[in-house]
Amino acid sequence: MSLSDQSRSKARPDRQSPALNSARTVFLLTSNLGNGSFNVPGLQAAGQLGIQIIDIIKKIKGNKTNCEELVACVNQLLDPIWKMVKNQKARDIDLYLKEDLQSFTGDLEKIQDILQLQANQSLARRAMNSVGNGEDIIRFKELVNQGFKRFEVYTAIAL
Repeated sequence: MSLSDQSRSKARPDRQSPALNSARTVFLLTSNLGNGSFNVPGLQAAGQLGIQIIDIIKKIKGNKTNCEELVACVNQLLDPIWKMVKNQKARDIDLYLKEDLQSFTGDLEKIQDILQLQANQSLARRAMNSVGNGEDIIRFKELVNQGFKRFEVYTAIAL
């Protein structure tokens, strides 16, 4: 990297998407809520996986818009769950919600694993696989939306 490239790089700080920053905050709060005395299985892991997914997405050069939409979908799911359970005692949280959280955590683990594989691809391989990688991200959004529907059903039943 030339001296002028280095100075331009320092002059332009790495800008993060406000949506990613907002989602990171929700994921951190969710993770912290799932930790310690509250200890709801799946809640802490879901928050941590969300943070890890954001970190991976920052490394991925292509499909930025789709990746950010994926994080927004996860955020739309975890934010109301976090708000719903934050004032409850762990023993008062419905068993079905806990099971759905664990299932959703499994979905997030799959998403994280495949995104990590995409982030580790060489530039040439990413270029060759850009369509396939984009299709993976679209499938991930569908998976998160299925999780959203599970939680909608849970909420409707709980009411």
